[in-house]
Amino acid sequence: MGNALLGLFLALMFALVWHIYSGQWLSNQIKVHLSTDNSLLPLTIEDSRISDSIILRDKALFKSEKEKKRLEKMLRVSAEALPAGIVVIDQNNRVQWANSKAANYIGVHDPEDIGQPVDNLLRHPQFTSMLKRKSKVLNEVDDIQIISPVDEQVYIRVSLNHYAKRLRLITIEDITVFHRVNKMRQDFIGNASHELRTPLTVIRGYLEEFLDDEAFAGEWQIPLQEISKQVYRTQDILEDMLALSRLESRPRLASDNEVNLSSIIKQAVTDLSQASAHTHKLNIDMPENVLLSGDESELYSVISNLIKNALHYSPKGTEITITWEQDEFEARLSVCDQGIGIPEESLIRLTERFYRVDQARSTEMGGTGLGLAIVKHALMRHEAVLRIVSEEGDGSCFICCFPIQRIC
Repeated sequence: MGNALLGLFLALMFALVWHIYSGQWLSNQIKVHLSTDNSLLPLTIEDSRISDSIILRDKALFKSEKEKKRLEKMLRVSAEALPAGIVVIDQNNRVQWANSKAANYIGVHDPEDIGQPVDNLLRHPQFTSMLKRKSKVLNEVDDIQIISPVDEQVYIRVSLNHYAKRLRLITIEDITVFHRVNKMRQDFIGNASHELRTPLTVIRGYLEEFLDDEAFAGEWQIPLQEISKQVYRTQDILEDMLALSRLESRPRLASDNEVNLSSIIKQAVTDLSQASAHTHKLNIDMPENVLLSGDESELYSVISNLIKNALHYSPKGTEITITWEQDEFEARLSVCDQGIGIPEESLIRLTERFYRVDQARSTEMGGTGLGLAIVKHALMRHEAVLRIVSEEGDGSCFICCFPIQRIC
């Protein structure tokens, strides 16, 4: 009997020791697992309450996963409520996510097209060029206006926002109404400008005769000169309006004729240096023969308008530098001055028709307010964009970014 009780006592002691050892081992394993897994919530586990801690951890994980799903659902519902199409792509241009409006505008469906290259789904030269620019600047937005591949009656604006290191956001907006109104405005401006050219030419002819006639010398000279100045300025505005109207009425893309951009720049610099009486130093820093496919007259208009703009807003005697850079993605033609600079709030509006940062100064210098609008539309026809870098008091750089496929 004594031996039996002793054996039972020893068995109970062994079971108790094994239970304590197992509990400590399990506690240590849980602590190690929690300390190395950053995705779990940091929970404090006491050796004497192992089971309670495990239950609390599981509840926290369940709550975290439930909250994550709730937020994802809320974001998806919010994105579906937006009037714009939304597509998220990665650094390889593959679709990661899209809302239903994206399917309506450009034919990208979620989940069927997840993982597909977006340029295989939206095949358009301007869109492909926009993707190839590969900007690394966060929150920089690039946009184009094209016809929807889903519905030819719908015009859309496609914007590309570099909002993360490895992700980009594409937004698609319906601008059909805006496009129609803009077309009506373009037709009106073109017709009105054309009709006004003839009477202004007649007025200018008579004014030149009056100014040369000795009968109108003396007190008539000053008012006649002022009238002549305003007539010349009005004619310049009409010519720019007609040039802009012609650009907008042409096909979306310029011809693919081979053009020597270096020669065009040299000619523009020579013409404008003589017109401005060599008041500024114009420097050209680019190769001798840069060949580009496009329209020669439109490219000349781009260069001359950018140089005129630099001449108008730079003090006399300062330098204006024209440079050319090229990499595997794009080519950049820059016109940089040492002028008064542009306020940050005005940068986004500079290419609007008749927009002027300083109305009084622009009128005094004789600008039409249409030069940069002409530049923007001419560049669009060459699949290029205009970027402006400027600070008040520190000059400005106007950069024409051409897609690499336009370089011959």
